[in-house]
Amino acid sequence: MPESVFIGTAKGTVNYQDVSFSVVAKLNPREHSQWFYLMAGISNLFNIGRSQTIVLDNQLTGEVVKTGEDLINDGRKFSSWNLRGDIGFGFEWKAFGQSHFFVEPVFGYNFFPVISEGDGKYGQYSAGVNVGLVTSLSRKNYLLHSSKIKFR
Repeated sequence: MPESVFIGTAKGTVNYQDVSFSVVAKLNPREHSQWFYLMAGISNLFNIGRSQTIVLDNQLTGEVVKTGEDLINDGRKFSSWNLRGDIGFGFEWKAFGQSHFFVEPVFGYNFFPVISEGDGKYGQYSAGVNVGLVTSLSRKNYLLHSSKIKFR
């Protein structure tokens, strides 16, 4: 019996679910600049799940098949924890009262491989934007100053 023929596309997505705890230092490059800052930090990542989704789009039959499953250690080794270094910058402006909006584009890189498979070790990059609103009863409680460095 001949093997079945597949003409189409296959797309795979791997999903990582982690819980992270971060420590970030924020630095004002100009002494009196209250709206722009640089930031650097480190995050500890704990693995709570790994899964993959595969979508096969068969152009001969028009059939689209989507499957999802948990990733298992079938020759691959997944790290249960990792450290990530983060860098970025931020903008902050007054919203109302003692409240401030912030926007922070960030980039991160995991220090250790996320997956080890055979001779290959695969790292992970991340990029994103933190957006939020910070409120405080007092501006003194909102920021702790140490020279030009701001900690939150």
